Amino acid sequence: MKKIAITALTLGMLACSSSKSTLINEDHTRLNMEIKVHVFKNKKLLNSALKKEFPREIRTVEGFAVWYNTVEDYCEIYVTKPDSKFDINTWGHELAHCVYGSWHD
Repeated sequence: MKKIAITALTLGMLACSSSKSTLINEDHTRLNMEIKVHVFKNKKLLNSALKKEFPREIRTVEGFAVWYNTVEDYCEIYVTKPDSKFDINTWGHELAHCVYGSWHD
């Protein structure tokens, strides 16, 4: 499990970075947490589920992360199944939110 999380985080950080000078402004840094991943067949089903779960969220998204400050750090990631073995940008991006919080606008 740790190897998968570390690999996904590393790949995600590389995928989200458009240049070497791109910085992540961290709200927090969590390296030890429980993560639940919700995988959907397509973006329509993903966004439909998100609208039910989070009615105030009105925009359409590629993926979504929700992190909780509890005794046990916990994060949920909502993503679609990758189209190819290299299509993991959104997975890594959302995992970065679990680790670093709201690090972009």
